[in-house]
Amino acid sequence: MTDPWEVGEVVPDSSVLPRVPAWFEPAPAALAALAGAAETVLVQAPPGFGKTGTVATWLAAEPGRLWAWVDVDLELGVERFLADVRSRLERIREFSSVVTDPDGAAGAARVTLVIDRLDRLPMDGDARLAELARAAGAQLVIIARRSRALRSFRESCARITLVDEGHLRLGAAQVHVIAGSLDRGLRPGQADALVARTRGWPGAVIAALRDAQLPPPEPTPWRPGAILLGYAQTILLDPEFHRQSDLLRLLSVVGDVTDDLVADVLGPAPGTLAAFSNEGPVALERAGDAWRLGPVLAPALADLYERMEPAAIRRVNARLHVHYAGRGDLGRALTQAILSAEAGLLREFVEAHWSELAVLAPGRLERALGMLGPASDLTRFLAAEVIGEAGMRRGRRGLVDGTFLLPGSAPDPGEGIADGAVDLGPWRLRWAWAQFFARRHLGAADAFWRLSGHPDPRLRGEAWGGLALCLLHRGFVRAARDWWIAGDGPGGGEPATVTARACDWLVRRLLFDEGRPVEDRVPGPPGDLADLPPATADLGAYIELLVLLPTRRATSTEEDLDHAAERCARAAAQSPTLRTAITMTYVHRLVTMGRLARAREVLADTSDMAGWDMSAKAWIDWLEGNLVGVLRITGASLPGAALVDEETRLNPRLHAQLLVLDALGSARLGRDDRATNMLDAALELTRESGYWRAWSYVPPSEIARLVELLPALADVFDGAPVGAPGPEPLRGMVRLSPRELDVLRQWSQDHTVAEIADRLFVSVNSVKSHLRSIYKKLNVTGRGDALERARQLALIP
Repeated sequence: MTDPWEVGEVVPDSSVLPRVPAWFEPAPAALAALAGAAETVLVQAPPGFGKTGTVATWLAAEPGRLWAWVDVDLELGVERFLADVRSRLERIREFSSVVTDPDGAAGAARVTLVIDRLDRLPMDGDARLAELARAAGAQLVIIARRSRALRSFRESCARITLVDEGHLRLGAAQVHVIAGSLDRGLRPGQADALVARTRGWPGAVIAALRDAQLPPPEPTPWRPGAILLGYAQTILLDPEFHRQSDLLRLLSVVGDVTDDLVADVLGPAPGTLAAFSNEGPVALERAGDAWRLGPVLAPALADLYERMEPAAIRRVNARLHVHYAGRGDLGRALTQAILSAEAGLLREFVEAHWSELAVLAPGRLERALGMLGPASDLTRFLAAEVIGEAGMRRGRRGLVDGTFLLPGSAPDPGEGIADGAVDLGPWRLRWAWAQFFARRHLGAADAFWRLSGHPDPRLRGEAWGGLALCLLHRGFVRAARDWWIAGDGPGGGEPATVTARACDWLVRRLLFDEGRPVEDRVPGPPGDLADLPPATADLGAYIELLVLLPTRRATSTEEDLDHAAERCARAAAQSPTLRTAITMTYVHRLVTMGRLARAREVLADTSDMAGWDMSAKAWIDWLEGNLVGVLRITGASLPGAALVDEETRLNPRLHAQLLVLDALGSARLGRDDRATNMLDAALELTRESGYWRAWSYVPPSEIARLVELLPALADVFDGAPVGAPGPEPLRGMVRLSPRELDVLRQWSQDHTVAEIADRLFVSVNSVKSHLRSIYKKLNVTGRGDALERARQLALIP
């Protein structure tokens, strides 16, 4: 018979880290043996990793351990955060004397401080945090999403004595165990386990567990009970913890499992737990022995959970499902519904929230559908159309071959009706909007297009409007206009609430965020529908402006301008919130077309433009040669001026435009000192705000004069030739983020994507994402062109 411990060759000097198969979930005893005596444990947890699945399970395995979980939240500053950590450690230490160790003897508890989301903590707080833990004699568990944050923590905490170090991979998470210099030392054989490097299965780790006379690690199912108990213990130790109401719900869940709970756990204090579950937070204040309840409650409930029957465990999961659903945590609620194995509960939840779940947790939704089977028309629809990327692929093809670009390409009217005369239209429309607000515009475009021939005019009009939104967002302006006009707005009349919400969101992004980098744009749609204006007319007017009023001088007729002006007036009347953005877009297009008189007429009829009309009037004065008028307007932007209110003066985009126009007028009038001061202030402001578009106001014929006054502008105007018919893209407009510059420099040295990822401590997918962004910003399609363009712009040597 093969010895189960003989599973791998120990290679102490190998650089190959031990790897545990993804299906392997270490028993709590194994994790405790590996990390129980360590001073510091670093956990690299990628997005979506269940932190409690690894750390809390290990912590709950030792009844004598007290622990506090602290999220890094710096809204109140680093000092306030560190003071909160110190307060929690002192409070736990104060009550540690009541904890009973595993041998039954009273003594001081082992305290663990868990810091979640270390990525948010500035580097200067790392060493102070470590010092707090060491002063309290507490073990420190650090959880971060990026390996770079963990590396930074180790480098900045030079006072931590790193005796031994080991690595263990738990599914998607990498756990780094650091054994420090605490007095309790290491268990027999544990140091060897921590420093060993093995091939395949970590044989040295298993050997160390054997030497410590602990059972070998075996695959065990995930147990939500251990997480629940550790969570309850944390809250009971800190009555000021902000999730007390969650504790009451969790205790009530466990309280329904058995009638022996009060007798087994509370002993001489019967009724306290019932008071918790029935009377709410007030009972927590009346419970005289609440502090002592926590250390006793956790091990007793843990033992109780181990003895529960499968049916009782399913009931607990069903109650946890209700708890998470009530909090709005749909992903966890779906997980608990699946674990409850109650088909009725699962089906009801999926039918109520399927569109949100398809975006948040498509894998778990697919598992739920597999458990339910084709029991209803909705589940068949979800399995066929929602799960997977088929819609995204069809959407991409529809844009490439032009299918979506012509209103006449609408599918057969029966497309929205399934076999058996079941109307899929409402479901498909809901799924389309869910994808739109999740920024999956290709999938949304496919769903909208497949509805564009639906026999119901309301659904059809909504689909045509939604498809226009998707096309506009992807840059197909004329196609969006054609679909919008052909449908005469969503539904041919008053827009549905969700369409108004989508229109308002898109108009705000297109108008208010123009020129800002993509990562700084509005992250999602507004939340309160009651405060949103119906923005259908706004979007229609904006589409008309984009199509009818080209940026360069030429082609629109007076009739076209009258049409656009009428649409703008209608939009301003229906949506005062967006009136400024719509009007200024229209004025800007008129100015670039040379229709200065008409632009002045529009500005004369407007009011309360938050200062943006001043910038437009100053620009028109410049184009007409009225330099005194330019300085009269722009001078109001200086501190202490009376013509511009404080809000306008603090707007960096408007302020930068006015400073540049002031510099142009001053330079033309020979006021070199004033012009230089204005240029220097404008350059500093644009560097701080990132709004380099302000320099596009400078005519090519004036560039040499401004560079003469302020040589630092030479880099800004690099590539803008004198005498060109219009301003070319400026170097300052190519704004790469610091990480993109790092990737570009590594890339120029002929490193592969994998090598760049390794050097910068990021994933390969992150590097690829940065490269796509660099391509887009440099307006190139290949590596050679990108590097050549970057050298022209002095981004790389």
